[in-house]
Amino acid sequence: MAVINGSIKGVKIMLDSFALTGARKTALITADFAAYSGAGDSGSITGVKAELEATLRNGKTVTLRQGMPAFAGVDTNKQAVYVGAVTVSSGDLTFNLADNTGAELTSSTASSGVGVLVGFDES
Repeated sequence: MAVINGSIKGVKIMLDSFALTGARKTALITADFAAYSGAGDSGSITGVKAELEATLRNGKTVTLRQGMPAFAGVDTNKQAVYVGAVTVSSGDLTFNLADNTGAELTSSTASSGVGVLVGFDES
């Protein structure tokens, strides 16, 4: 079983707390992935916490709270590639790469532009 680590290509802060209450924010992360072999592989994006802290540049500490699929990227065969159900572990995200129904892909060539939304707190 191989872990296919995504390469972060973009970070966009999408939503800040309304009325300056609380510290919860949402970011859109886009990533590229190498070829994926379905049941034999899993996906991950490491360093998300550090990337968010670098993007915010305010000296605050980020704590990841949740992640969810955003939009499809595409592999070199023009197949849609989504992030499946996301597990947050410290500063990283893990998941399977999936199709539009959420089912794990049986295979995928290298893909680009896969989107995932990340909820996080900063303190």
